[in-house]
Formats: sequence, C-alpha cells, structure tokens
Amino acid sequence: MLHKDLQRAYRKLPVARAVTNFSTEEFLKSLEYFVLQSNVSVRTNDLLIIDKLCKKIEVPKRLVIEYSSDLSTTLNTTAVTVEYAVFITLLLSVLAQKYNDFKFYNTALKLCDGCLLDPHLTVPVEMQKTIIAMSTQILSILE
Repeated sequence: MLHKDLQRAYRKLPVARAVTNFSTEEFLKSLEYFVLQSNVSVRTNDLLIIDKLCKKIEVPKRLVIEYSSDLSTTLNTTAVTVEYAVFITLLLSVLAQKYNDFKFYNTALKLCDGCLLDPHLTVPVEMQKTIIAMSTQILSILE
C-alpha cells in the first residue's frame, strides 16, 4: 500500500531544476529503480545520501535544491517543491519499513508534524494515518 503511494508521488514529481553541484531533486528522481520495483533494495551509497538528507530535514529544517557534493554546505537557498517533500516523506516511510530503520521513521514522522520550515508541507491526513500505522509494525520488531 505505502509503496503504491510512493509510486504515485514519484509520478507527480516535476522536472528537476538544473544546478551545478548535488541536486536534491535529481537525486530523488534517480531513485526510480527502487520506486518502480518493490522487491529491489536501495543502493548503499544512496542510503548514505538519504541519511544526510535526513539531517538536513531535522537540523536546519529546510530541504533545498542544491548542496555541495558531500552535502555539507547549502549552495542554493531555493527550497525543493512540495511534491519532492511529499515524495521524501513517503520514501523515508517505505525505507523505515523495509529496513526496520527508526531514523528514517523518525524523520518521516517529523515531516508529518510539519517540521520543515521551507518548503512548508502539510501532509494529507490519510498519508499521516498510513505512516503512523507503520509504528505498530516497526515496534513489533522490538518484542
């Protein structure tokens, strides 16, 4: 169910805006190999980048279109579009479920709570319910 939502969100992504260095939008669009096939794992390097994007979401509370190649520096203060913010919320939820990763789940919940200052994101109630319902599955791992 959640993976289908991710696929729908992926199809709604606008064309990535051109930048010189690391492009958040181009990176998220490059995850097509994972989005379109639910039985495929995310490449290790891509997981490391997603982890760094989680830090960008949680600390400065902004997700912009361009960072330095190692994602340490914001190079463009233009925020990603809301479609990309919705997509990364669903992506983190799917990854949390697939890899039993509480960090991804925690960041997805923060996005649902509206932690991003830019772009401002209002997650639809049905999506919030689906993501929160995952907590039962994830917490059952601890038992």
